[in-house]
Amino acid sequence: MEEPSPVDASSESGATAPVAARKSALFRGAVALAAGLAGVALVGRGSPPFVTWELVRAHSSLAARPPLELSIWTSDPHVARRWLDARGTEAPLLPGRTAGLELVGLRYSVFLDRVVVHALYGGETRSVSVFYLRRPARIGQGYRVQVGGHAAGLFTVGDTIVGVVANTPEEVTAFEESFARVWVEGSKAVGRASKGV
Repeated sequence: MEEPSPVDASSESGATAPVAARKSALFRGAVALAAGLAGVALVGRGSPPFVTWELVRAHSSLAARPPLELSIWTSDPHVARRWLDARGTEAPLLPGRTAGLELVGLRYSVFLDRVVVHALYGGETRSVSVFYLRRPARIGQGYRVQVGGHAAGLFTVGDTIVGVVANTPEEVTAFEESFARVWVEGSKAVGRASKGV
């Protein structure tokens, strides 16, 4: 029996050692990258910049794919509320019309760390997305920012965080004011009903 020459043995092991080392390095790199992304998601989750980035991404993806992918088409806020209630989603009543835009419909949008209610308002040439987020989102008294050519804002209505993505900061303000009015009117109606008025 012939023994392999030292040249043959070294060339064989020399060919597999770098491949194994590269695979191991790639695996370690992938694990480090996954750990880093998980860390960023955990730290970033709920931070206003991260949340508004998700809002703008969802608004842009809905508008970019005609026909609109809505789960329910309605301009009636009470129909929208019943649809949400039937799915176990507690949310404030949506305004029917704000800043010259009318409620078009709703759907659920999937974010990296949660599923949210996504309502779309539309007019002839513009649209605004409104999102209902359950906590956590660390917004304090509110948050406003310009992201990717859109104005975005976060504010609270009762126990719900509302996110708005619009074309201008003025539209965000109009929606915030509209939600405040609807919330106050809804709270008064609940108070009268509980008193039997």
